[in-house]
Amino acid sequence: MAEAQDAVDILLVSPFEEDYRNLSTVLSRSPYRLERVAGSEDAAGRMQAAKPRIVIAEDSVDWRRLCDALERLDRPPLLVVVSRLADDELWLDVLNHGGHDLISKPFQSGDLQRLAKQVRGPAGEVTEDEAEAAVAR
Repeated sequence: MAEAQDAVDILLVSPFEEDYRNLSTVLSRSPYRLERVAGSEDAAGRMQAAKPRIVIAEDSVDWRRLCDALERLDRPPLLVVVSRLADDELWLDVLNHGGHDLISKPFQSGDLQRLAKQVRGPAGEVTEDEAEAAVAR
C-alpha cells in the first residue's frame, strides 16, 4: 500500500518552482498526480520509487542523463523535454537520445492532452477520455 501512496503520474524535473506552479495550474482539474524534483540527480532515485508514467524535464537539467537512467528501469516512463527555445534541432536531439517528445513552455493544455492519450493508467483508474476532458477544462 505504501507503493501506491508513493506513486506519481508525472515527475517534473526542473530547478524552477515556476514550472511546477504553471504545470499544476494546467493539470488542476486532471486526475494526474504531479511531483517536482530540482535536478537529474534527484530524479533518478525518485523515478525508481514513484514509477511515474511521464517524466517532464526542463532543458537546463541533464536530461540526457535521465535518458540513460530510464533505460535501467523495468517499465520506463515517457521522457518529455520542455524548453522556452524549442526548435527542430533540440527536438531531433531529444528523439535521438531516446526521449519521447519536446514541448515548449509555457505549458499548454493541448500538449498535455496529447500526452494523456499516449499514457494509460492501471485498471481502475480514470479512463483516457476522462483524463483528456479533465485536462481540457
